Amino acid sequence: MSTVVVIGILAVSALWILVILREGSPVNASVVPESAMRVYEATVSNGLQIAGIEDQIGKIDRSMAFISDRIGQGFESRQNQSTVLENLLSDMTRDILAIKVSTANQRDASQELGRQINEAISRLDTLINETRALKIVKRKPALRHQPRPALRAMESEAKARSPR
Repeated sequence: MSTVVVIGILAVSALWILVILREGSPVNASVVPESAMRVYEATVSNGLQIAGIEDQIGKIDRSMAFISDRIGQGFESRQNQSTVLENLLSDMTRDILAIKVSTANQRDASQELGRQINEAISRLDTLINETRALKIVKRKPALRHQPRPALRAMESEAKARSPR
């Protein structure tokens, strides 16, 4: 808005100077009062200051646009990283569930194998006990029928008489 006002003032001033030059009359100090000259000079210097400020505003706008783009890129990068991390976590969750299922299956198989081992040990113990019992029976001397002492004496005499 202020730029338009400055341009308008400059245009009016330029037209005023052109009109005076066409008329051929010299610019007279009495025609343009000194206070108007000061206003014109102030307007021109204000216009230059405004132009400088507009340049600074343009620089600030460009900087803000650059920063805004960087922030947008940062958010986009974070969002992409977040998506990647979500996928990784999802994969890890599936892997952990598979491990849990596998562990449960192995636990069941281990319990079944333990039961089978216990049954085999029990059968082996039974077989060992039966074998020991048979060995004990074989080692015991059979009760011989002991002859009576009178018969024994006769047997010993018969053996002594028999020629060898």
